[in-house]
Amino acid sequence: IASSYYCLLDIEVYIREFPYRNTKISKSRHLLYHISNYFNEVYILQERLKAYLIKIGRCYKKDSQHGKFSKQISPLFTIINKGLEGIVYARSSHVHRSRYLDDDLDRLKSLELMTIGKDKGLQLFKDLYKYNYSKIRKEWETTTKKNNKAIKMLLDFYFNNLYKIVIEK
Repeated sequence: IASSYYCLLDIEVYIREFPYRNTKISKSRHLLYHISNYFNEVYILQERLKAYLIKIGRCYKKDSQHGKFSKQISPLFTIINKGLEGIVYARSSHVHRSRYLDDDLDRLKSLELMTIGKDKGLQLFKDLYKYNYSKIRKEWETTTKKNNKAIKMLLDFYFNNLYKIVIEK
């Protein structure tokens, strides 16, 4: 669970920085790669949170208060699913139907194609690409930062409740 959360925080940095100068990795593909991985990591986090609840439930299977534990743990499944459903849905669509689609990223990829070459007439497209890349990258950086803040709140709620259920009984 912790490693998934830390990966989400790392992706904020990966989106913010483009370290691959003078390679064939384009800025737009780099950005899309990390956005896709962000979705995957949120899905992994969701699955790990649910698996942890199942594991805890199994630990108390023979306990006299198993029914009480089940009733207390059950709402956490709903909170996890509801709290992460938007991102997980986007990930599911991306993985099971087609690549993640975003009009801004598609436009950025098109602009990028128009910048190939050394012709001075391409400078307008290069300037547009640079402007749009910066704008879109900043939007995704803000989005991941906002999502990570909400995920941190969800994790705090999750573990505070687990603490009450397991430790404070």
